[in-house]
Amino acid sequence: MASTLVIVFVFSAFLFVMIEQGIMTWLPTFNDRVLRLPENISIMMASILAVSLGIGRILAGQLTKKYSWFAVLSVCLVAAMCMVIFVLPKTVSATVTDIHSFADIPMIGFAFPIVGVFIAPIYPLLNSVVLSSLPKKLHSPMTGLIVIFSALGGTLGSRLIGWLFKNMGADKAFYYTLIPMAFLFAALFILKKLTSTEQNENKTL
Repeated sequence: MASTLVIVFVFSAFLFVMIEQGIMTWLPTFNDRVLRLPENISIMMASILAVSLGIGRILAGQLTKKYSWFAVLSVCLVAAMCMVIFVLPKTVSATVTDIHSFADIPMIGFAFPIVGVFIAPIYPLLNSVVLSSLPKKLHSPMTGLIVIFSALGGTLGSRLIGWLFKNMGADKAFYYTLIPMAFLFAALFILKKLTSTEQNENKTL
């Protein structure tokens, strides 16, 4: 834990899982309270987020063959923040009539779950970059820290978004994900500098 790189990374992992689990856990509730979807359709709609997460990670694997991890993650985070700023308000203000099937859901209702495409690459790419920057002897303890802080981030993210749903309203809760996204964006710049330094030091050794 003495390494600055490790501290910044586990903080980043904590923030990402907080965002991901917060959205995944409470998206069915958002669909139910804001879009007024029937409970069964609200739950099925959440599967779109899971699919978009898978698609995002596959696409990121291809993009990193041509572009740097920093460029890919920067674009993904900016896109995710734009989804919250511009798409989420349209979803909240959408006029929804009686819904009995997927065909009755307005197109804007499918838009916000696509945020998964943009947040999906963050976690695996950060893990890969940081682990490849550290000596092999640190990979095992580093993996342990990843598991611990990911669990903490997931638990806190779900509880925090739940508290916001209760106290701020379902139509406003997801806006607060912009805060950890902004911190995560700042952490990317720090990680880029630290990983470059760490890799140079390992080469000299």
